Amino acid sequence: MKNNIILSFGLSLLLILGCEGKNGSGFYGNFEADEFILSSYANGRLISLLVNEGDTCSKDQLLAVADTTILSLERAKLKSSIKALQEIGMFSQMEPLVYELRIVEERIKLCYVKSPRRAKIHRINPREGEYLLEGAPLMVLSDLNRIYFTAYVPGESLHSISSGDPVEVLSDLEGGRLASHKGVVLNISERPQFIPSMVQTRSNRVKQHYRIRVELVNDGSLKGGMPGELIPLN
Repeated sequence: MKNNIILSFGLSLLLILGCEGKNGSGFYGNFEADEFILSSYANGRLISLLVNEGDTCSKDQLLAVADTTILSLERAKLKSSIKALQEIGMFSQMEPLVYELRIVEERIKLCYVKSPRRAKIHRINPREGEYLLEGAPLMVLSDLNRIYFTAYVPGESLHSISSGDPVEVLSDLEGGRLASHKGVVLNISERPQFIPSMVQTRSNRVKQHYRIRVELVNDGSLKGGMPGELIPLN
């Protein structure tokens, strides 16, 4: 009799757990780093590389320096010409040289490559001594303040979530624990990503999955590629 009671309790527990897993409201996916490419804005030899792959950098931190020798000589020449014209009172001829000087000074500033935001450096393309071309990729970085989460939601569950909705995203911790992160739904794809059959019957239309992209503030614990679970809050 005792064994029957234990067996019945075990079967009931399994049934409850099975129903919870089947009816769970979470949608699984992965975190994605907000990667961006930092390009060179100058033509010239890379004379100084101040960071390494894997380093973190702050906003406006100096990352690399391109050779400014030619631009500096051009600036000195323009300044000398402007001064000479000023001394003889030919002010009307100074104006185009002043504008040209401003352009050269801006080009010199672009030789000093700075990080546009707090980021982690994943890849550095050139090495010191190599020649940089304007517009060529210099580094690949990822924003440390923002991260994205992408999940795929079946068509039958689209009613529970909309663009702009606040959501909760869970990530794994040691010991089977979960960490909670707040985010906002940025976009839901207009078309399904997975179509199980070329023939769309009533039963399999709702099995199509739609891509959902969520933006979160990264507290430093989230990395690109980590798995997670999206929980609608509405």
